[in-house]
Amino acid sequence: MLKAFTPVSTMLCAFLFGLERPSARLITTVCCICVGVCASSLGELNFSAFGVLAMLVSLAAEGLRIVMMQHLLACKQFHPVEVWLYLGPACCIWLPACCQLV
Repeated sequence: MLKAFTPVSTMLCAFLFGLERPSARLITTVCCICVGVCASSLGELNFSAFGVLAMLVSLAAEGLRIVMMQHLLACKQFHPVEVWLYLGPACCIWLPACCQLV
């Protein structure tokens, strides 16, 4: 159910970094999508505080990743495949480092 809020975290990161301008239409559209996905997964009884915390960190990281890629593509005019040439090594360094924390 928490993964339904990925569009919200992405939208907030885009607002924070100035890639998007807040508009009532955009906010309403994203909220309607999230409410619909949440309604479809209503009734989950299993709750884990660690799981919720991990999902919230995942949501923030996903939103930040998408916004950073958008910024990189918009400012430098890279081809989408070429972006992975720059992001791949950074991901290879940070992924094992973050896995050691868990």
